[in-house]
Amino acid sequence: MKSIKAKMQLIIFLNILLVTIISSLYIITLKKNEQRLVLMNEKSRHIISIEEKIHNTDYYLQKYIKNKNSSDINYMMINIDELTTLIKEQDSILFPRRSDLLINNIQEISKNYIQQVDQVIYYKRLQNLEKYEELYADTLIVKSYIINYIDEVKTLLLEENSENNGVFIDKNRIVQYNSAVMIIMIICMSLYLGRITTANIIKPILALSKSASKITKGHFDIQDVKVYTDDELELLSNTFNKMKNSIRIYIDELHEQANNELLLREKEIENLKMKNSLDNAKLYALQSQINPHFLYNTINAGVQMAMIEGADNTSDFLEHMARMFRYNLKGLDKPTKVIDEINNIRNYYKLLKVRYRDLIEFEFMVDETINNYTIPPLTLQPLVENSIIHGFKSKNTGGKIRIITYDEMDFFYLIVWDNGVGIDTKITIKDNKSNSVGLNNVMERLEIFYDQKDIMTIESKLNEYTKITLKLPKKVII
Repeated sequence: MKSIKAKMQLIIFLNILLVTIISSLYIITLKKNEQRLVLMNEKSRHIISIEEKIHNTDYYLQKYIKNKNSSDINYMMINIDELTTLIKEQDSILFPRRSDLLINNIQEISKNYIQQVDQVIYYKRLQNLEKYEELYADTLIVKSYIINYIDEVKTLLLEENSENNGVFIDKNRIVQYNSAVMIIMIICMSLYLGRITTANIIKPILALSKSASKITKGHFDIQDVKVYTDDELELLSNTFNKMKNSIRIYIDELHEQANNELLLREKEIENLKMKNSLDNAKLYALQSQINPHFLYNTINAGVQMAMIEGADNTSDFLEHMARMFRYNLKGLDKPTKVIDEINNIRNYYKLLKVRYRDLIEFEFMVDETINNYTIPPLTLQPLVENSIIHGFKSKNTGGKIRIITYDEMDFFYLIVWDNGVGIDTKITIKDNKSNSVGLNNVMERLEIFYDQKDIMTIESKLNEYTKITLKLPKKVII
């Protein structure tokens, strides 16, 4: 993993390297131009020195010929020695230009000139006037050649110097242009590298900051921050993502735990409601039957007495009452069959018929295919009681109650219909508090038993009819 520090050091190193390359190229170019100028000056100095020594040698040679003074010849010899030294120095320098070729010619002619001067002095000392004058005339000719060559070299050197100055200026411009291009490249590369580095640093930081801001607002379901910089920022983002996901998982677990506790409490409340409904139903049974076991046994004794005395109607009445008590003694905390609930209503109807005679008539329209489906006990009796107590309280004749059952898809239906005075459905469902178990109690027990809402519906039209429909799922068959 590369650290941010290492990346910054690499950028600085690249910038320094480029600056060093540019500076080196500029220095090398200047050094070459400087060497050219030094070489040109060296040429000029040598040529001027040779010319000077040639003139001095000729000057002292002429004085010696006229005056025969030994000091003149000494000065002449000194100049010859210095000229010889200059020629040797010039031999060690290689020049590829035309001026260099002329300088080489000057050197060779100068050597010949020195030899001729020596010959002039030699024949002068021998007093050989003819030979001496001939040789002296030759030295003047050679001298004129040397001077002409030197003048030509000076002219060439001036031209070369001018050319070199132009080349120097051109190369200097090229160097300046290349330097400017390199500097621009350095700036562009620095900006590019700086932008990449800054983006690799700033962008992840902004992404982390944005995600952290969302987390502070409770949004833990955001996507992970993706950073692929292979440095400390990638490590930081990975750690941040792990922390965020751990917190989210912990919060989800807390929510799940809270939901489970809420469901558990709701289930406990439902169980309490069921228990309360059962307790109410038991209380109703106790209130309406006083002591079921005692009454059941007593009624059985009455049935036997009525049969012995031949009172068949009384025997039937007591028999139906005994069946009702026996049904209630089965227990209200266990489900019952639909057929048992229907038979209980039939027994109830037999008892009512003794009291009301033809005032109330029952009709049973039963679908036998649903006889074994399960429902809570005392489901239909409170609905029938409601029709009798509230539906027919102001009617003297023509009362009719229908008990209807049928099967449809995944549900079976129980319907209690009467042609009474009608009821207010809202008040009935919410506020019924009669001496019976009540519609509200029946509805609550059914919703708890089937774990489903909207089981009971009521249709009613004042002074015409009331229809209570129970839509029950096929939950259990016994």
